Amino acid sequence: MAVSKKIFPSEVIDDSVEQHFSEFNPRTRKLYLILLATLGLFFLLMFIIRVDISVRSAGMVKSVQERTDIRSAIDGVIDSIFVTENAHVKAGQALIKIRSSSVDLKNMSLGSQRKELELEIEDLRNLLAGKTDSLVSPVYSQQYALYRGKLSDAQVRYNLVSRNYNRYATLYRKRVISTAEYDKYNFEKRSVESEINLVREQQINQWQGDYTRLQLQLEDLGSRISTYGEEQDLHVLRAPVSGNVQQLKGIQPGSLIAANETVGEISPDSGLIAEAYVLPKDIGYLRNGTPVRMQIDAFDYNVWGMIKGKVTSISSDIFSEGNQPYFKVRCRITDGGLKLKNGYQGNLKKGMTLQARFLVTRRSLFQLLYDKTDDWLNPNIVQNNEQDKG
Repeated sequence: MAVSKKIFPSEVIDDSVEQHFSEFNPRTRKLYLILLATLGLFFLLMFIIRVDISVRSAGMVKSVQERTDIRSAIDGVIDSIFVTENAHVKAGQALIKIRSSSVDLKNMSLGSQRKELELEIEDLRNLLAGKTDSLVSPVYSQQYALYRGKLSDAQVRYNLVSRNYNRYATLYRKRVISTAEYDKYNFEKRSVESEINLVREQQINQWQGDYTRLQLQLEDLGSRISTYGEEQDLHVLRAPVSGNVQQLKGIQPGSLIAANETVGEISPDSGLIAEAYVLPKDIGYLRNGTPVRMQIDAFDYNVWGMIKGKVTSISSDIFSEGNQPYFKVRCRITDGGLKLKNGYQGNLKKGMTLQARFLVTRRSLFQLLYDKTDDWLNPNIVQNNEQDKG
C-alpha cells in the first residue's frame, strides 16, 4: 500500500492563519508596496543621476618658465660675488664679476683718447665758427697762437708796404715818379695782401681737414670702445631673468671658472602652474581645456579643499623615469588658491606635490553598473587589457 507524502492537503492552506494574515494584515502589505516603489524609483534614478568620471595622477607645482642656468661665457678668475643662495634678483642684475684688468686698462686708455678727441673737435668747431675765446685743447690753443703770430707778422709787413704804397701813389699822381716805380710798390702791397689771405685760407683748410679727420677717428674709437665694452661685459655674469638664485656652487673670489660652466640656477618669477604626470593609458582622455581639480599634499584636503584649473598643454612626446612612462600635462590655476573659511590664505610654493583629478566625462549610474557587469561577464577582456598594460 503506497504511503502519501503529503501530510496536509493543499486546500488546508486556504484556511490557515498564515493565509489569513497575508490577505488581511494592512501593515505587511504597505511595507511590501513601499519596497516595490523604492526599488522602482532607484531603478529610474540610475538613468538620471550622473557622476563625474576623473583621471587621477600625481604632479607638482612649478613656475611657468623652466629654471635658467647661470653660465660663464669666458675663462677667468672670479673677482667678486654679489649674491647668495636663495637671494632674489632682477633681470640684468650683476651676479658675479670675473677679473678683467687688461680690458679695464684698454677701456680707460680709449676713454682718455676719446675725451681728448672730443675737446679737439670742439675747439676746431669754435675756430671754424670764429669763436676763439674758449679754446681748451693744448694742440689747437698752441696752433691758434702760431696762426695769430704768422698773421701778425704779415699784417706788420702789410702796414709797412701800404704806407710806402700810399706815399709813392701820391708822388705818382703828381708825376714825380715813373709808372714802373709806382707799379713796384703796388705789386709789393698786393703781394702782402695775397700772403695774408693765403695764410688765412691755408689755416682754415687745415682746420677743416683736421675736423674731418678727427671725426673719423672719433667714430673708429667709438667702435673700439663699444667692442671692448662688450668684452668687458662678458666678465660680468648677469641674471637672465628675475627670480631666486638656487644651487649656487661653492665659489669664492679667486676661484677659477671655465667657459660655459654652470655656477647656479635661477628659479624665475613667472607665476605658478601645476604639472601633472599622466600615464599613457589615461592620456587619451585629456585635451586642452579639460577641467582639473588639484589636491595639494601639504594642505589637508578636508580643511582646505581643492584648487581648480584647466589643461593648457600636453607634451607631444613621452617621458620615462624608473621604467615608468608618462606624459607631462601643464595646468593653469584658475582660482585664487587655497583659503580657509576665516579668510586665511594658503600660499602655494614651487615644488609642492599634488594629486590632480582630470574631469573627463559624466556618466549615469546605470552606465557604470553596466560597465562593471560587463567586466564580470567578460573576464577575458579585462585580463587582455592588463596584459597589454604590462
